[in-house]
Amino acid sequence: MSDAPERHAARRDRLAARLREGGGRVGLGKETSNLFRDRAGPQRRRLDVRDFREVLRVDPAAGIVEAEGMASYEELVADCLPRGVMPAVVPQLKTITLGGAVAGVGIEASSHRYGLVHESALELEVLTGDGQIVVCRPDNEHADLFYALPNSYGTLGYALRVVATDSGGAEDAGAVADPDVVADLDVARVDALQADRALGLDDSPPEPPELAQVFHFASARD
Repeated sequence: MSDAPERHAARRDRLAARLREGGGRVGLGKETSNLFRDRAGPQRRRLDVRDFREVLRVDPAAGIVEAEGMASYEELVADCLPRGVMPAVVPQLKTITLGGAVAGVGIEASSHRYGLVHESALELEVLTGDGQIVVCRPDNEHADLFYALPNSYGTLGYALRVVATDSGGAEDAGAVADPDVVADLDVARVDALQADRALGLDDSPPEPPELAQVFHFASARD
C-alpha cells in the first residue's frame, strides 16, 4: 500500500478532468448497485468509477482505515482481518461500498454501539458536480459538506476516498452510555408501569433500565 496514495491521486485527477470536459446530466458508470429503484430515466454522461476500489491504508495503531469510494466491504474486511481489526460498522451485503454506505446511511448490528457508517468517518474526499476535489472534515472549511453528504445519495458529490475509524478506533472515540437518554428512558418506563398498575394490568415493581443496551456515539461534533 506504500504507493497507494499516488495511484489514487492519478485516478482522481483523471476522473475530475473527464467531468470538466463536458456538460449536462452526469451519472456514475459502475457495474452494480445496492439501491432498489426504477432504472428508467434520461440519458446522461457516465463517469467510470469502477477503478476506485482500492484499500489505501489500514492502520491498527491509529485505529483508522482508508479506502476508495468503490471499495466493497468484502474487500475492506479482507484487508482488515489479517491486521486484527474490522471496520466499525460492516453492512450485511458484501457488495455494499464504503462510499455508498456513507452517502446512503449504512447500518448494521454494531450500529447500536458505533452509530451509522458515516458516523465513523473522519475525512471525505469528494468530487463535486463542477469537477472540484474537496477534502472535508468536521473541523475544516468544508465541514458543512462533511455533515451534509450522508443521505444525499450523490446529489452533492461523490466520495472518492473515505478515512474512517475501525472498531478499536471507535472505542477510543467513545461509544459510551448517554446518561440523558438513560434518564429519559427510566422516567418513561416508570410512568408506563405506574399507569399499568393503576389499570390493574401490571403489579410488578419498576425495573432499572438496562444501561448496557443504550449507547451514544460520541462523534467529532460532540
